[in-house]
Amino acid sequence: MNRIKDYSKLQFDIDKWIKDYYYFHGIESLVVGVSGGIDSAVVSTLCAKTGLPTYVVAMPLNSTHQNTRLSDLHTKQLAEEYENVTRVEVELSSVYESLLHSINWWSEAQRR
Repeated sequence: MNRIKDYSKLQFDIDKWIKDYYYFHGIESLVVGVSGGIDSAVVSTLCAKTGLPTYVVAMPLNSTHQNTRLSDLHTKQLAEEYENVTRVEVELSSVYESLLHSINWWSEAQRR
């Protein structure tokens, strides 16, 4: 099994990859949805550390209280620690419920 031997080099390589992608494609900012889980926490932190304009988006979607709390804490901390980070919160629960309602309505109409 291959183990990571140098985490500083790994972080440098990821930072370089993100910056290369950003500049090659002429992107104006990075946008990362933060769920409260470890994957989005790592990705959003790596993006913040690039120094590139980064939006971290907390998107509660019928989330557990714990995930919403973790997402809020993490995005607020990133916005405080890094000048290039802007925190955005988008409540998606009502949009999601509306989508489910539409899908259910369409499914019932198809059965008739």
